[in-house]
This record gives sequence, structure tokens and C-alpha cells, in this order.
Amino acid sequence: MHPRPDCPKVSRAGLFAALALLVVALIAPQPALAVDDSGAGTGAFAVSGGTQGTDYTYADGILTITGGAVTVANTNPSTPTQDRIVIQGKATVTFAGLNIATSGDSAPVTVDDTSGTDVMILLQGENVLRSTGSAPALRKSDGQTGGNGTSTLKITSAAGDSNTSGSLVAEASGSSAAGIGAVGYHGDVANLEIAGGTVTARGGSEAADIGSTIGGSVWNLVMSGGSVTATGNNGIGTDGTFGTPGSRDSRITGGIVCTKKYDGASPTGGIVSTDGGATWRVVASLELPTDFEVASGSALVIPSDVELSVGDGTSLVNNGTVECNGSISGMIKNNGDLWCGSGVKDDQVTGTGSVNRYAVEVTGGSGSGVYQVGDTVSIQASDPGEDRVFAGWVVRGGTAVLADPSAERTTLTMPDGFARIEVTYRYVWGTVTTESGETVKLTTNEPGGDDVFIDGFDWSHYPNST
Repeated sequence: MHPRPDCPKVSRAGLFAALALLVVALIAPQPALAVDDSGAGTGAFAVSGGTQGTDYTYADGILTITGGAVTVANTNPSTPTQDRIVIQGKATVTFAGLNIATSGDSAPVTVDDTSGTDVMILLQGENVLRSTGSAPALRKSDGQTGGNGTSTLKITSAAGDSNTSGSLVAEASGSSAAGIGAVGYHGDVANLEIAGGTVTARGGSEAADIGSTIGGSVWNLVMSGGSVTATGNNGIGTDGTFGTPGSRDSRITGGIVCTKKYDGASPTGGIVSTDGGATWRVVASLELPTDFEVASGSALVIPSDVELSVGDGTSLVNNGTVECNGSISGMIKNNGDLWCGSGVKDDQVTGTGSVNRYAVEVTGGSGSGVYQVGDTVSIQASDPGEDRVFAGWVVRGGTAVLADPSAERTTLTMPDGFARIEVTYRYVWGTVTTESGETVKLTTNEPGGDDVFIDGFDWSHYPNST
């Protein structure tokens, strides 16, 4: 037999003390465990702010926001969801990492378009809305409204108006589906403003990137700040593919706006390109809101009496052409061609590009060179050859005024800036003999063109010609 091991002896008092400590430990309040309820009851979305059941609800794959200040993001922003968002009432909604892709007739995000709805969307982080079906990416239209009784929608950066932080990509590929705006035949859009963030929109065929659809009109469609790119087929405003819409009330008042088509009022502010980024124009004096690069093959034009201010927190880089008839304050890194006068000082320019100050460039003739302000500059067109005739001069850049643009030899007074001047031609189509026996050339504006001229005159000058 193995001897039984000795057990430790515990006194009665010690036993009672141990039991008392155990009871205290069991009834003492315990620290709560942290619970992440992101997306609890809201499908694929994580929602913060507001009160569920009061400011937002979720059912059948739709997050409906009806008021308050709500922030919404995908629980997994790297993976698109087919869940959708509908916004009604008076609400401020922060998009903080949305990624929604739909393929049917419902938009990823719909803003109710009745007069009781007043919505502000704040952009934070990266947000993507894509519709491959028949719906817009962000819908803000109830069809043919005539602009009456509609909601208001403002899209801006969570950091404030004019700030470019926070982005939204809104792309639709279906026929008559805008990137941001309307859907279907005669889809009208009213009371929509983009005031901040970085917004890229593209619509399907027969639809604007931002605005109405085929046959539709727009009222109070405003680009006022941030960075907006709408370089699809139909740009900003009306679709313009069917008849003449009743209203084209689109305005660009600020921001950096790039589009291929714009049929609204003349821009009053911002840096704007209406040819897809080939040529940019600083519309009115402003401080550069973000870094800006002029790409190779592109041009930035700063008109007279306009100042582009480049602050310490931003940069202006030229890899193409900058034509400064006004002025630049701050630094410019010039790796391309800079044309300017006294509005840009030598100590403002870095880089390896050329600085053409007080320069005249003549294309198709002579007179190129560097001059003093106030000099009289003579220019002469070159011999156009047998297949062309001289048609006149065109000032392609700068503010120079030609004494006689229709003369092969003419002059200009050198401005405080530069002058880029080019000869234009008509093309020889054939010849004709007049009643007096004179042989004159028949010309067209383009090679092989149909509009035929006789030395710039129409046929009435030679009634008996053969």
C-alpha cells in the first residue's frame, strides 16, 4: 500500500475568510466587454450618429435616412455591396467609405426629389457609386418636374466648402441614366450644387454626366467649389441630344471643373476646362485650392487682370504650356513653356522649362523675337505656295491687337506680356476665268471643302464668269 499523502490543514477561521472573499468577487460589478455593433441592423453599412428608428431605418437591403446627422460607410469598403441608400427629409449625411454597385433599375443612392427634402452630403475618404443597370449612380430627379416642388441637394467636403478632400466616383452606364442626376426620358434636374470634395461623374448615353437626360431641363445646377470631373459624352447640364430643352440653368462659379460639354451660363469663377483638359482657363482671381498640374500637351490660360495665387500648402507645376496675361503670386515649377510679361517674376520660377517673356511667336511668317513693351512689331506672312492662299492672321495667345489682320504684312504694339500669332489659309479648289479674261482661284476653308469662294468673294462679284 502506498502511504496517503498529507493534506494541508486549514483552520475553521481561514475557511470562513476564503468563502467570504469568493462571495465578494462574485457579486462585485464587472467591467463591460467592448462590443462592435457596426452594421448591426443596417445590412452592409456601418452607421453612426442619429438614432436608428428615428433618423434611419434598414429593411430589405435599403438604408433609408430621414433626418439628423448620420455618417455611413460600408462595413467592408473594399467590396461593393448591392445594398442601397435612400435619403429623405432634412438630413446631413457623411459618406465615409461607401462602395455600392447595382445592376437593376434602382440607383445606389437616391435623394428624394420632393420639396420637403433638403440634403447635404459630406464627403470623407473614398466613395464609389456604380450603376450598370438603367439607373443613375446618384439619383436626384423625379422625371419631368418642370423644376417645381423639388428637393435641394448640396455635395461638399467634410472639411468644408471649396476643400477638395473626400472623393466621390459616380458612374452610370445605362441609356438615359446620368452619373449624378436624372433617369429616363425627359428627366429634369433642379437645385443641385457641388461645393467641395473631389467628384468624378460619368453618365450613360442620352444623359449628362451631371444633370438631365434626353429631352430634360436643368434649373439651378451649380458647380461652386472642390474638383469636378465630368468628361463623359454629355458633360454638365442638359443631355442636348433631343431638341432644345426648356431650361439650361447651369452655372460654374468656382472650383476646378473639367468637362467635355457644358451648355450653361458663361463661368464666373474657378479654373475651368470645357474640352476635356486640353485647355484650362482661370476665370477670375483665386487662390489655388489644391495642387494643380498642367499636363504635357495641355495649356493653362490666365487672362488679363486675373491673379492666380499659389499658397505655401499648394503647388503649381507646368509640364505643358502656361499663358499668363495676368499674374501669378507664389511659386511655379515650370518644366514646359511659360509665356508671360511682368506678371511673373524670375524668382518665382523653378524648373527646366522655357520662359518666354515679352516674346512674339509668328507661325507661318516672320517677326518672331523678344521685344520691349510698346515696341512696334512688324510681321509678314510667308509665301503660302500653289495650293493655298493667305486668309488672315489669328492671335492664338496673348492680348496683342493687329493693325490689319487681313493684310499679309501688318504690325502690332508689343503688350506687357507676349503674342502668339498664326497665319490662316484657304485652300485652292480650282480656277475660273472672268468675263475680262482674268484667271482667279477658287478656294475653300478646308481641303476638299464644299463652300467655294473666289478670292474671298462669293459668285455675285462675277455675274458673267464661266
